[in-house]
Amino acid sequence: MKSTDYKANKKRLKLSFLLQIALGILLGMTILRLTLFAEGLERGEGLLRLAIFIIFVLLAVFLQIYLHELGHLLGGKIAGYRLMSFRIGPLAWNYENGKLHFSLLPNKGYGGLCAMLPPAETVPRYKEILYYSGGLLANFSTSLFALGLYFFRPEWPVFLRLFLISFALIGLALGLINALPFESLSLFTDGKIIWGILGKKPFASVLIRIQSTIQELAGGRRPRELDLPPLEIDGEGGMLYLYLLLYHYFRAVDSGEEEKANELARELEKELSSFPPPLLPPIYYELTYRAAVEGEQEKARKYYAAAGSILQRDKDINGLRVKAYYVYYIDRNLSLAGELCREALEVWERFPLRGQALMERDLITELQKRIAKEAEELEHPNLRQEEML
Repeated sequence: MKSTDYKANKKRLKLSFLLQIALGILLGMTILRLTLFAEGLERGEGLLRLAIFIIFVLLAVFLQIYLHELGHLLGGKIAGYRLMSFRIGPLAWNYENGKLHFSLLPNKGYGGLCAMLPPAETVPRYKEILYYSGGLLANFSTSLFALGLYFFRPEWPVFLRLFLISFALIGLALGLINALPFESLSLFTDGKIIWGILGKKPFASVLIRIQSTIQELAGGRRPRELDLPPLEIDGEGGMLYLYLLLYHYFRAVDSGEEEKANELARELEKELSSFPPPLLPPIYYELTYRAAVEGEQEKARKYYAAAGSILQRDKDINGLRVKAYYVYYIDRNLSLAGELCREALEVWERFPLRGQALMERDLITELQKRIAKEAEELEHPNLRQEEML
């Protein structure tokens, strides 16, 4: 599937998103009806019931999203995956240089996220399914448990029972929506991935290939050594085109193919509106880096600002590499660029994708040489004059 084909599907994706909103409104009205009147409360208490309902729904949504992502985490741990990022709303836990850090990050387009790296060795198919179905299992099991308490404990306080029924219905709704096989906002539902793997769909084979690519990077294989599928994906799989585009870009960068890297960077830029929100920061990183190297100051400043506080707080080697190149080429601060390079080389071995870390290390080393050469020329300007002669 080409990029142009993917763009042609935007109307379908928007329609899918509108249908989800409509379904959410319908489910919300159903839950409201069931919860507010399930206990036969007097109509005179309508405002109180509505206020309590809203509080219960918000709390239930937060808890069910948390449990959904926790299910993925537990399933992934059993399958041997490594946690990289766990987010619920604005609450984020990210592994940085081998340590788990908590931070508050803006939530754009997703309620929760559990990003994990597959192990270096091949993962059996049933373990992949366990990882992807973990969220659904968590939602369904906790919802059924809450329903059981609701029906078999009628003597419990009315508001506790209202919370139980709200929690159960929201969990079932969240689980059912995620179990349906569709794509929304460039992201596949758990159901689409699971049914794709079970049904051996073309997009699922590409997805598994991409997972293998991540495994290879984690095992120490450099981007330039990757055997990537071509940027043509048959059938469903618009999101997969975006991931492949990013890996092709890294391969070009690591191979020193500057023209190819610039071409792929321009393609990444064209596809910005198609990328899932959680994947946008690393894309901004690379667009900042390419623009800085190519001397496109306005563009570099634009994407450096777009990366925002995420880049500013990033202490991994990829974030430090982007900041070092930006400071050197755009801010023209040799001292700070050199310090960022030193910081990067101190932490490069802690980066989870060792193959990418090797590329990052070489890029940092190359910049260090540039900085040292320019510093020497500034200290001894006659050296440059002799070279020119």
